[in-house]
Amino acid sequence: MKYSFRLFTLLLFVFGCTSKNNEHLNDLENIDGWFQHPQIKAGFAHSGEYYCYTDDINPYSITFRKKLLDFNEGKQIKQIIVNAWILFTNKDCKAALVASIDSSEHFIPVVYSSTDATKQITGIEQWTQIKTQVDIPEKIDLNNYISIYVKNNGNYPVLIDDISYSYY
Repeated sequence: MKYSFRLFTLLLFVFGCTSKNNEHLNDLENIDGWFQHPQIKAGFAHSGEYYCYTDDINPYSITFRKKLLDFNEGKQIKQIIVNAWILFTNKDCKAALVASIDSSEHFIPVVYSSTDATKQITGIEQWTQIKTQVDIPEKIDLNNYISIYVKNNGNYPVLIDDISYSYY
């Protein structure tokens, strides 16, 4: 009994002192906090059942938006790294993974980072992980928002799944 109590106390201490996980994933099975839900479709997802569908009529994926103040208990963060799994349905597809910091008043980008997915795609009808990052200036208004989304810049459908971000 004494041994079990000591082991429990040790495990509680070890796991209680680990750092907070700054990585967040939306596999589109749970879309809480994301905008533009009508583009969520069931079927050929990277993981799970659901993915986001974009085309020339609906070029923007669902969008994640959160105040910088709400990250890291209101403390300044230096960088946000974004990953998304993207599938091109045609060789002429074009898309970009975007992470921007937008003003709190008009949602106009103050800092903008975009990665051309076309340069990273490994094949048609094949899921490929795309990454981008945004470096956050030291003197930025923490009331500004981070926005994360994929923009379809072409005429053919592009599918998106498993969008994640981490911050440091």
